[in-house]
Amino acid sequence: STLFPYTTLFRSCPDASPAADRGTRSGVDPPPDDWEPALAATAERYRGCGRLAHGYVRSKLRRDPVHRAVLGLAAAERFGDVVDIGCGRGQLGVALLQAGLAAAVVGLDCQAAHLAQAEQAAAGLALQTQLQDLANGFGSLAGDTIMAIDVLYQLDDDAQRHLLQAAAQAARRRIVLRLLDPECGMRSRDRKSVV
Repeated sequence: STLFPYTTLFRSCPDASPAADRGTRSGVDPPPDDWEPALAATAERYRGCGRLAHGYVRSKLRRDPVHRAVLGLAAAERFGDVVDIGCGRGQLGVALLQAGLAAAVVGLDCQAAHLAQAEQAAAGLALQTQLQDLANGFGSLAGDTIMAIDVLYQLDDDAQRHLLQAAAQAARRRIVLRLLDPECGMRSRDRKSVV
């Protein structure tokens, strides 16, 4: 199996010591909060996907710190070709492409309607989608960067192991994960991210 360096991008729990998570193992510091224009432009791409989808994406981009953290990580070293496992509506892949931080993105998800919204929002960008039940892995796709944001906690232990093994084989450079922190519970707004 392949070992990847990891970085904690932000605090895992509201009461955790910020200093404890600030040290990084791969040398990437938490990104500055200068991604507002890129995130607003990404949200605007979803306006044609319906009021619900546009509102959801706009809120998610504004409130969820993982988007800024991943953009900051990609700004330090471009992500290249990306496989986004469990991409949902694809807003993270669209943001990476729009900011010029990824060459191409393949988004995988089990909800066809969400993938259709991702494709519509990504018009003119190098984003493709594939309907995929992640419990069965993700086929023979490979990429420079494999992302699985908020995916593993939705799978049973065997499916998690299978997906992580497949990701380790498919990633040419890095794997980016965000994992639910059981110490904070399901309602935690801050989660631990590892790269």
